[in-house]
Amino acid sequence: MSNLRTFSIAIALAASGLSGCAIVIAADGHSVNQARSPSVNEAVDNLLGAYSANDADKVVGMLDRGGFVLFGNDVAAKVSSEAGVRQLMSQDFALWKKAAVGPVQDLDIRQKGELATAYFHVPVTAEGKPTAMVRFATTWRRVDGKWRLTQSANTVPTALR
Repeated sequence: MSNLRTFSIAIALAASGLSGCAIVIAADGHSVNQARSPSVNEAVDNLLGAYSANDADKVVGMLDRGGFVLFGNDVAAKVSSEAGVRQLMSQDFALWKKAAVGPVQDLDIRQKGELATAYFHVPVTAEGKPTAMVRFATTWRRVDGKWRLTQSANTVPTALR
């Protein structure tokens, strides 16, 4: 159950301020090194801000209405409904009042057409808990010109560098 509680933070952490170099796959299929992919970065920044503000309506509004699945660290931590996202956020903020997200590390963004992925590590500190490094793999789908989170998976690696 504790892993389920930490799962909804994965939703928001997928939105952590992605910065640094990224690899973007251009429309012609070739990879292009870029400093940022602004529209994907904007989406993840907005999602992190909404989660940090405990704004479940805004978080849900950023999910892919065509379907989404969010996997947490535990096998049982799987959410594919708005109600599930709301429940997990409620559990998170009942457990800790706030969480701090450190700088994104090892960022890799790939984008082609209407899909983009963002993979990265980010340190997370929940109120009163030790900092943990969390690894994220996220997939975004562009719908009506906006990036929507369609898949997210997170793990807590077994060792820090």
